[in-house]
Amino acid sequence: MIRRREFCGLSSLLVTGCLWDGGGLNLSPSSEVNRLPRTEFDIVVENEVGRIFRGGPYNWKLTKVTDTGEYVIQPNIQGGHTAYTLQSGESYSWPVRIDNEDRTMLREDAVATQRSLEYTGLGPGEYVFETYGTVEGGLIKGSDDVTLSTRFELGGEPITLETTGLVEETTTSDGGLVEIFREDASETVTVERSGHEAPELILEQVMQIAPLRDALYYLERNGKETAVVHTPSHRPLALLDHYEATDLETGYRFSYEGEGYKVEFDEAS
Repeated sequence: MIRRREFCGLSSLLVTGCLWDGGGLNLSPSSEVNRLPRTEFDIVVENEVGRIFRGGPYNWKLTKVTDTGEYVIQPNIQGGHTAYTLQSGESYSWPVRIDNEDRTMLREDAVATQRSLEYTGLGPGEYVFETYGTVEGGLIKGSDDVTLSTRFELGGEPITLETTGLVEETTTSDGGLVEIFREDASETVTVERSGHEAPELILEQVMQIAPLRDALYYLERNGKETAVVHTPSHRPLALLDHYEATDLETGYRFSYEGEGYKVEFDEAS
């Protein structure tokens, strides 16, 4: 949503800094500290530079910051897409809704297909939101590329690994197999324990990938070695490309809570 705001022109530029070092473009959350399990707020970019700023509603990235590093939750896959223009004094906002009690609020693709940030499975901690755009009237070329970032904090109780809430049936064998069935399934995703070392995923990343989330939950619950998830789509697994998992020809390797896993998928025929 684009809003018009009155600024005091030159004095604003002097306070916020020079246009060419990023000053005058302000990105901030409407609330810096938010309580789980449910919270809603906005992330707002304000243009005070006296020139036109162009950005994209899907052109953003979300990362969690922990003691062990930074972990991408939503990568910027829509790079270069421009869809809104801010004159000086205007603002644009992204609505944020986090609901850890709604297990059916799923992502069926790796791409951010909405301009709002709607998530389940985000735990307490610090998060960084980045967005990208251009400012007209660059010193060297016609426009300058700009990266803006801001931080917000989620507070509340820690989250735990849960299923998507859309599993219709599970079966277990006398061996090491558990099968998981979702409605309208047309593809399969197989997750098995392995002894291979691979990049570590955090819980918030696992919770964004529906078939992986169901597989790990039932592997832990049943103590099995392999889970086969019958799912409508394997497309959410594409997030593993951006989570630095080891890429295989038909799948990935990753670690979770110190244990290695291999995931493979069969596409619909």
